[in-house]
Amino acid sequence: MKTRTTGFGGIALAAALVLAGVSARAGTLTPTEVAQIESALGITLSAQEKADLGAIVKPDSTPAWRTAAEARIQTHRKADLQVQVEDANGNPVPNAQVAVKLKRNAFNFGGILTLKDLTDEDGNLQISTARYRDLFRALYNSAGLDNGFKPKQRAGNEALIPGFLQWAQTNAIPVRGHLLIWPGTPSSNHLPEELPDTPTSYSILSKVQAVEAALTNGSSQATIDALKADLRQEINYMIGDWASKWNVYEWDVINETLSNYRVQNLLGDVEMAEWFKIAASNAVDPNCQLMINEYQIISARSASLDPGNYSSRKTAYMANIDFILANGGRIDRIGFQNRIKFEVPNPLDWYNRLNDFSTKYGLPMVGTEFEVRDTDPPTSTYYPYNYTEEERAQITESLLTTYYSHPLAAGLNAWTYMKNVPYSMCNYDGSVKLNGLAWYYLHRIRYNTDTNATSGIDGSATINGFKGDYDLTVTYNGNDY
Repeated sequence: MKTRTTGFGGIALAAALVLAGVSARAGTLTPTEVAQIESALGITLSAQEKADLGAIVKPDSTPAWRTAAEARIQTHRKADLQVQVEDANGNPVPNAQVAVKLKRNAFNFGGILTLKDLTDEDGNLQISTARYRDLFRALYNSAGLDNGFKPKQRAGNEALIPGFLQWAQTNAIPVRGHLLIWPGTPSSNHLPEELPDTPTSYSILSKVQAVEAALTNGSSQATIDALKADLRQEINYMIGDWASKWNVYEWDVINETLSNYRVQNLLGDVEMAEWFKIAASNAVDPNCQLMINEYQIISARSASLDPGNYSSRKTAYMANIDFILANGGRIDRIGFQNRIKFEVPNPLDWYNRLNDFSTKYGLPMVGTEFEVRDTDPPTSTYYPYNYTEEERAQITESLLTTYYSHPLAAGLNAWTYMKNVPYSMCNYDGSVKLNGLAWYYLHRIRYNTDTNATSGIDGSATINGFKGDYDLTVTYNGNDY
């Protein structure tokens, strides 16, 4: 018996605006959903967790933003898969049972982990490393590292990266890279310095300080030019060398240019475009997507809290993107950190802001560092906001729904997978918090396809499902194919 499949690339059928997989009344998880969550995550849900999660993923009301988001998801994230079942002679086989199961969603429901936790180098885990890894795989379908790929943090990390990449490859987990250069503020130490006992040494900070000292001390132009050339050479070497070491599907080439321009002040803004060119020339995967990454853009404060915050940051971020593109830098995707603070935002603001960038550039967009962080004085000049667990989970559900609904959003990455902090999705004891449960529900239940169909008289069966990689099984006369 043979099967031919086509689809998941066209326009989806119109569908009622109902959340996929929801058959119980609003606010109530079905027994099947509870069983799946508990089995996949290795936990037992309490009655309160069931009630809280049900209220978040099956809200009683459907505001306009959600109706519009679900309509976009039906249009852009789903398509028809046609299966043609034939016998060895090419004759159609009717009444065959066709089982279609989504193996990996095309959207990156990404998780960011701490490299040393993968092998429990620092002894943080209260669970086995096997449990740590299995829980990660249940929650996320792509991975990144919080500090592990930062050149400045390579001491103690660089030797562990190959093992992490091998684990990811074995488990078919795509890996993103963060970052190639964090150009630094006058008071920051984001720039790497040569360190003892590391496989790679990049002497950036001392060279920056040498140029700054020469400018302050009134050194000759020849001396200043020589020091700048030395700094430029070292930075270019670092970016090319680091990009050539690690096989990732996307790189944050530059991080936070709106506040990190210490190097640009010395060498000129045109260096930003050169950094993208160097990354493009040296990336292990020629199809690696190159990104610029910035904070408080999509997650900028609302107009009611800070009227000019989003507009000013949007304008400045676009100016940097425009400058890099105009000077020959290849930006493939635009990154937004999405660290939520200060308030419970309106999801419509998030979508409208994504639209501002998609309309101007038409490039894929990635949520790179999502988490919901409390704001307390004196770190915040705005009023303190401490989130409840329900608010964190609700924001997680709303933001993930919003990103998934935008046709140019390629993924959203939960920055803190497991730590004993309020904003993580799991604790070091392996417990899954309410925001992690909401993330799992959307990823593995709401936006999942696991269904059956029967081939017709012509041997064909058509299934409307979420775009991604599938396992397909055809059963006929008691045999599976």
